[in-house]
Amino acid sequence: AKTTQARFTEITSSSGFVQESYDAAFEALWLGALLAIGVVWLFLRDIRATLVSAVAMPLSLIPTFAVMAAFDISLNNITLLALSLVVGILVDDAIVEIENIVRHMRQTGVSAYQAAIEAADEIGLAVVATTATIVAVFLPVAFMPGIPGKFFFSFAVAVCVSVLFSLLVARMLTPLMGAYLVRARGHDEDDLPAWVPTYLWLLRKALHYRWITLLAGIAFFAGSMLLATRLPTEFMAAT
Repeated sequence: AKTTQARFTEITSSSGFVQESYDAAFEALWLGALLAIGVVWLFLRDIRATLVSAVAMPLSLIPTFAVMAAFDISLNNITLLALSLVVGILVDDAIVEIENIVRHMRQTGVSAYQAAIEAADEIGLAVVATTATIVAVFLPVAFMPGIPGKFFFSFAVAVCVSVLFSLLVARMLTPLMGAYLVRARGHDEDDLPAWVPTYLWLLRKALHYRWITLLAGIAFFAGSMLLATRLPTEFMAAT
């Protein structure tokens, strides 16, 4: 049989663009995680409590990868975007749990073990309801019909699964770590951030002029809805 010599010349390739997009999404995920940890420390001002809250992120993401593999979902731009979106949400439940534990220890003087039990029991329903609300918002995305549904199924799975795992971490591991790692400190007004007095002043004004605050909120809501109706709609942005 005769063999022909064929030469292939690459005219164009999108591999570079895809790799850059992947790297950018992965970088956004890590930067979001680091910034979330920094914000937690800024508010809690306790390195132990911050570390306990930060642990919720890897403990929520790693099992999510296993579930994604079970659904044959790869780590791509869509799933990385989903995880970047919820990286701050993953520590929300843990922050609420650990902050409540610290508050119980400071106000009542009980041990960390007892404070973990009381704090977890006190806000358990609220934490579950918050997570259920987030899942209820993103889950319907997985059942979108047509081509958009094919794209966003993996997006919804990544968001919902990671948030559910963050709930398990917050309800089971965060109180456990808080009971043995967090140390109580006396409440000192000097430890409060510099912006807290300004915030408290604005809060008092808002509560005092409650009708003005309510009307302002309604005006912002109506304006947001009006602007939303004026936005153009399309499947993908024009390039």
